[in-house]
Amino acid sequence: MEAAQKKRAVLMIALLVLAVLITGSTMWLVMSSRIASIEEERDSALSRIEQLESQVASLSEELEGVEDEAVEEETPAAEHGGAAPQDTASEDGRHFCYVTDVLNETGTTMITVDYADLLTGPEAAAAAAAAGEESPPPNDYWISNVNPLLRTFPVRPGISVKLTSTSEGTVPDGYTVSLGQWQDFYVGMSPGMEVVRHVPYWITIENGEVTFIEEQYLP
Repeated sequence: MEAAQKKRAVLMIALLVLAVLITGSTMWLVMSSRIASIEEERDSALSRIEQLESQVASLSEELEGVEDEAVEEETPAAEHGGAAPQDTASEDGRHFCYVTDVLNETGTTMITVDYADLLTGPEAAAAAAAAGEESPPPNDYWISNVNPLLRTFPVRPGISVKLTSTSEGTVPDGYTVSLGQWQDFYVGMSPGMEVVRHVPYWITIENGEVTFIEEQYLP
């Protein structure tokens, strides 16, 4: 009788051990399956992150391209600034421009200019239309200023400057002042003549030196 009870107890213990092993195995299988699923999700997430990083890099390159194009867009005539790139190359001939700075360096007058284009007729109408403005433009002229490059040249001492602007308006036929007078006007030493900073000019360059400055009359 006692032997039978012992045998029964041993069998019960064996069943319990088997049950524990079966439960443990089942849980391990479930966890293994879950781990595999998590690893798949991780791999998928990593792949998606790589795709997003590639898209971000592509968008960054496009943004840099847009910023580069923005630098080349038209600069309004009233907004000439010293932040633009400069060039001191000699360009002999007569050029339409805005004067953005006048200064003296070791006794030599230097002017910095921003080249532009004075358009009339069909060219003026086309440029105004492209800019979304009235076309044909008023008075049949249009000033195109699409290049921000600034150029600096020395001015030949003793030259004259022809102006059409006065403190009270304009003189279509123009009048002549000395280089020193014009420079005083430009830097604001003559009240009412600061207008000469903002008007367009024609400059003549010979051997890399400005030999004549003439204001363009605008009706």
